[in-house]
Amino acid sequence: MKRKTILIVAVVALVAVGAFFLVRSIGSGSSAAQTETVTVTRGALTQVVNATGNVAPAQRYTLSFELSGRVAEVLVEEGDTVQKGQPLVRLDTADLELALQSAEASLRAAQARYEQTKAGPSKEDIAAAEASLASAIASYEKLKKGPTADEVAIAKANVERAEAVLKQAQAAYDRIAWRGDAAASPQALQLQQATIDYQTALANYRLATAGPTESALKAAEAQIAQARANLERLKQTPTPEDLAIAQSQVDSARVAVEQAKRRLDAATLRAPFDGIVEKVSVEAGQLVAAGAPAVVIADTSAFHIMVSVDEMDVALVREGQVARISLDAIPDTPIQGHVERIGLAGSQVTGVVTYDVRIAVDPTDAPLRTGMSATIDIVVAEKSDTLVLPNRAIRTDEKTGQRYVQVLRNGQVERVYIKPGIRDERYTEILEGPAEGETVVITTVSSGEQLRSLFGPQ
Repeated sequence: MKRKTILIVAVVALVAVGAFFLVRSIGSGSSAAQTETVTVTRGALTQVVNATGNVAPAQRYTLSFELSGRVAEVLVEEGDTVQKGQPLVRLDTADLELALQSAEASLRAAQARYEQTKAGPSKEDIAAAEASLASAIASYEKLKKGPTADEVAIAKANVERAEAVLKQAQAAYDRIAWRGDAAASPQALQLQQATIDYQTALANYRLATAGPTESALKAAEAQIAQARANLERLKQTPTPEDLAIAQSQVDSARVAVEQAKRRLDAATLRAPFDGIVEKVSVEAGQLVAAGAPAVVIADTSAFHIMVSVDEMDVALVREGQVARISLDAIPDTPIQGHVERIGLAGSQVTGVVTYDVRIAVDPTDAPLRTGMSATIDIVVAEKSDTLVLPNRAIRTDEKTGQRYVQVLRNGQVERVYIKPGIRDERYTEILEGPAEGETVVITTVSSGEQLRSLFGPQ
């Protein structure tokens, strides 16, 4: 640690000695300061705010599909000039067209149901409903009275006939029952079928003679009630609720048609404005995802440049001010523009607040291209025939902060405070201070004087 401290002290000593001999050598030379004089004259001044940016077209838009699909056609190439609404790329639309046809059919059906509801029932509908009610009533009355004598007689005769057939089948089976294959014989099958027929006829006879059950009567009554309610509903004029329901079905079907049309239309990318195709990112037959960039189109009928202006300068900038534009790509071609818009909100980057300013490029024959680097001089003030002095003639009082110049009057140099106006890179306007024609002394401090101000006189 001690060795490191000794090394640092030695280095500082060497620097001090070197500075001493440098000051001595400079001081032994020419005078410490040089002077020159200038005359307060009249001239023209242009104050500008500098900024840089890149050329951009009036509009630039990246087009993408709202839905996924397979590219059917690519109708443009890079560099093509297109008109607003012109198709650029199409997807395969077979399924979308079928979906639209289905939606249109559903709409027609809903409209037909609405018209039918609005018109009310026809005479044929009412006649059919009346016939259904009469049939339900007749069925109920017949069920309530029970079977007629003829129906009972028929049921009884069916039982007797089935019983006779069963006896015959039993006798035929008995004759072969001793055989080992009797169970698989035709006689066994006939006996089985005759037994089933007899049991069925007997069950029908019992039902016919037992009369209607309570559940059967209730079911028949329910059919009557349903047929009567249907007839009453048909006879009534359609209610507002009926019409509202039918109308809502039509509206819903119409929305479905519009959605299907929109999806079909979204399968074609169209130019949103007149312009030039800058880039095509898809090919025919390619599957594309929704939202993936497909085509970039730019409106090159006009150009603009976005620049960032420091918060100290933005207060000087006004809409409509002239902007002188110099392009790195074509430096010998002067281009003019104007301030089109000034951002209201600033952005801070590394502690510096800047505001976006849009510079509109005036019509020009220059071969502008998107992205070209540009240097901008915004003309914020101009004066003609005004008093001016070189910027280097103006000094600042360290105590008061006031600006002043040194004026030669009667052989003596006097400090005269000034009120500066606008300025450019070389000259400053003098609003108050020395008069036109007066001589101003400019003192240039030598390098030796600068060093002595640091190390003191030698």
